[in-house]
Amino acid sequence: MAEHSSGEIVGTFLVGTIIGGIAALLLAPASGRETREKIGEWMEENKDAAQKKMGEAKDAAWQKMGEVKDAAQKKIDELEAELKRRKEELAAEIRRRKAARAEAKAEQTAETETVAENSEEKPAEESAA
Repeated sequence: MAEHSSGEIVGTFLVGTIIGGIAALLLAPASGRETREKIGEWMEENKDAAQKKMGEAKDAAWQKMGEVKDAAQKKIDELEAELKRRKEELAAEIRRRKAARAEAKAEQTAETETVAENSEEKPAEESAA
């Protein structure tokens, strides 16, 4: 079953009461003048109760809005923390790959130098022989 706040229930009841009262007055066998007077009297009698109920509904709406705002801010904070964590992981991975690439380049350079040294030594050995 769906959950309804007391403000929603009270507001729904109030609207139903107003509609029912107006319908009863309009459908009652009376002249237009008498009906208007009855509606005016009924509205005057129920004005304070309606204002009170509207105030309660307004307070409930503000409370719910605050709860939603707090929940949204919490989610934003969680997402920001997750984004920061992923950003740091990505930066660490980039640093690791750069270091690995530099190391591989240094090894390749050392191998190239070794091959070059070896090829220079061979012609010198062949001419001495």
